[in-house]
Amino acid sequence: MRSAADVLRLIIAAALLAIGLVAATWGRNTVLGIEADVVSAYARLPRRLADGLTGVAWIVAGALPLVALVLLLVRRRYQAAAALVVGSIVAGLAMVALDGLLNDRSVIKAVETELGHPIQLNANGFATSQLLASVIAMAVIGSSWLSRRWRRALWSAVAVLTLLRVLSSGEPPLDVIIAFAVGLAVGSLALVVFGSPSFDPDGPALLGLLRRFIRPRRIEQTQSSSPLVYLVTTDSDEKLELRLRTPTDRSADLLDRLWRFVRLRSSETDAPFSTLPRRLEHEALALTMAAKAGAHVRDVHAVVASGSGGAGLLLDHVAGESLAAQPSEQIDQALLVDMWNQVGALRQQRIAHRALGLSQVTAAAAPAPGSPPVAVLGGFDRARLAAADNDLALDTAQLLVDSALRVGESRAVAAAVTALGSQAVVEAVPYMQPLALPTRTRRALRSDKAVLDRLRTEIHKRTDVQPAPLERLDRIRPRTALSIVALAIAFYVLLPQLARAEQSADAARSANWWWLGPILLGSAATYVFAAISFAAAAPGPVSFWSALRLQVASSFVSQIAPANTGGLAAGVRFLQRAGFEPGAATASVGLNAIFGLAVHLALAAAFIAWAGTSHVGGFSLPEANTVLLVVAIVVSASGIVGLITPIRRRITKPLVSHARLAASTLAGALTDPLRVLRLLVGALGVTLCYLLTLAAAVQALGGGVSLPQVGAAYLVASALASAAPTPGGLGALEAALAAGLSGYGMPDSHAISAVLVFRLATFWLPMAPGWVTFQWMQRREEL
Repeated sequence: MRSAADVLRLIIAAALLAIGLVAATWGRNTVLGIEADVVSAYARLPRRLADGLTGVAWIVAGALPLVALVLLLVRRRYQAAAALVVGSIVAGLAMVALDGLLNDRSVIKAVETELGHPIQLNANGFATSQLLASVIAMAVIGSSWLSRRWRRALWSAVAVLTLLRVLSSGEPPLDVIIAFAVGLAVGSLALVVFGSPSFDPDGPALLGLLRRFIRPRRIEQTQSSSPLVYLVTTDSDEKLELRLRTPTDRSADLLDRLWRFVRLRSSETDAPFSTLPRRLEHEALALTMAAKAGAHVRDVHAVVASGSGGAGLLLDHVAGESLAAQPSEQIDQALLVDMWNQVGALRQQRIAHRALGLSQVTAAAAPAPGSPPVAVLGGFDRARLAAADNDLALDTAQLLVDSALRVGESRAVAAAVTALGSQAVVEAVPYMQPLALPTRTRRALRSDKAVLDRLRTEIHKRTDVQPAPLERLDRIRPRTALSIVALAIAFYVLLPQLARAEQSADAARSANWWWLGPILLGSAATYVFAAISFAAAAPGPVSFWSALRLQVASSFVSQIAPANTGGLAAGVRFLQRAGFEPGAATASVGLNAIFGLAVHLALAAAFIAWAGTSHVGGFSLPEANTVLLVVAIVVSASGIVGLITPIRRRITKPLVSHARLAASTLAGALTDPLRVLRLLVGALGVTLCYLLTLAAAVQALGGGVSLPQVGAAYLVASALASAAPTPGGLGALEAALAAGLSGYGMPDSHAISAVLVFRLATFWLPMAPGWVTFQWMQRREEL
């Protein structure tokens, strides 16, 4: 199974690795001091003791992986054994990649000068960091499949190896931390990809767990996965229900709470429970208090715990289906009102469910013949006692949205108003937003996002009260975080250029600023041609001025997302708002991008041939062997994706579907010659306007480079920068353009100034009108 514990461990390893790398980069003086102390201590050890420690470390390092591998093979865990070998190799290679950063510090030479004699460490004969990372990766993978006794032995050996490695090799503690983080990350990633063993109990374990309280005659597992639900029949024919949680549930809960803590405000999050039994004890208390309040809930018989770390609640069994599993026409209005009556009983005692949906409501059999069924509430593991007003309103909002998706807005609101009153329903409106809803409801909402607007309208119609604005629940908005990251990247990549500011300023003072007009005109013309191309690629009629507004707005959106993904997303969103289907909108934006790429590559080949050389500045075209290597890597990666079933289902099938839709859209476009002509004119115009703008900037700074050379430098540099994970190729494009122009003979200071002027006109200045246009289009609901 794919365990949340492995994902959580992967996140911890990534954080630990980041801390180690930051310490290695920014805490250099402190790290150097620690390393010098370790090396000095090693230098004072007797030589025989150091050799003995090295020998013991070699034995431990060799025996540890071998024992784990043999145990897995003996137990026929062949997939786990394969993951063990692959993980160890990948971890070792990852440490080799970090080796230059970690070891280039000249610590040994400094200590040799201080002591007055040479130091011979065993690092060359004992591959410390790489070996330690590999062993830790194998321990992480192997321990998931081994018994507790073998896990303890495995990690004890890892601790001994770590200690011996530090003592015998003189390597710094920082390297140990980073090697541990790399091994932990690679091992956890291997378990995420290949899977880890399930903690679900077997039959004997369940019997041993239940026989302390009852005499079970039959145990039947339902389809539920979290928590595990078992229907239990006792010797006296009593029907009970066991809701069991395992360590996997605890990890999933920690992961979910971590995400909610980062994403949401503190009022919407809870501290994690210290243990699984504590979580079950809280749920038992919430169920008891709900029953005391008069709500229909299951009675608690016992809280049970197993020796493997699992814990569960033994409850009354309620026969019946959840309302989420019933067709809407079978859900009676009286049952909906009864469901809301149970919610009202919880509100009277200030009990908030906080994960309320139709899946938590069971239509139980009628208590007496001829009477209607009753609604029984469940799933109180996140309940909050002594809840605040916003928690109670959140319950109402969650259940209203889920009910509306199932039975319609009119029936859902009518039942809620009948049971709770108008005021309670109106107070829930600010929480009718995807961020406030349970995961199951959010998934259902994807197929009918307009239900939220219809719900607010229906509530206003029945209560005659104007709904309040939405409550802000998020702590950090994705757009804000992305903008901060983009600005940080921009500042970082501009630092090397700012170091030459004095030379660039001297070049700028001698510039011919009569070229400023053509520079600004060329930059503006790119948006006109981009609008022509976008309108031609659209699946239906789109006005030129609307397309032009979109291109101006994209000048802002593209600068806060890498590789022009922001502009592509804005184009898809614009077409969807214009009434086109999502598939057709995505295919049209892709068609526009394909034409742009084809024109760019064709012009690049033409200008390189025109320039008369295969070299462009400091770059040269890749050799055939390099191209074949890249192709081999891509094919191998595709094969791995095809072998892993979950990845194949989530990536390959949607990719094939989108490819077929794009092919049909492309075929439709190619049958219209005028449409193809407009696409070509737009794509050619955009690329040539950028090229001529750079040529004007070069002439403003003294020239010296011909138009074919400027074109070759721009087209190759922009192609290389498109692979950079920064908005608009920020940093990569500047460096590549400056190198290309300098390689063609333009002075470095003049080349840097020309590139900065070009980027100012085409990248930075359009952001202000782009932001204004983006906000305006959002207010008009065009985006």
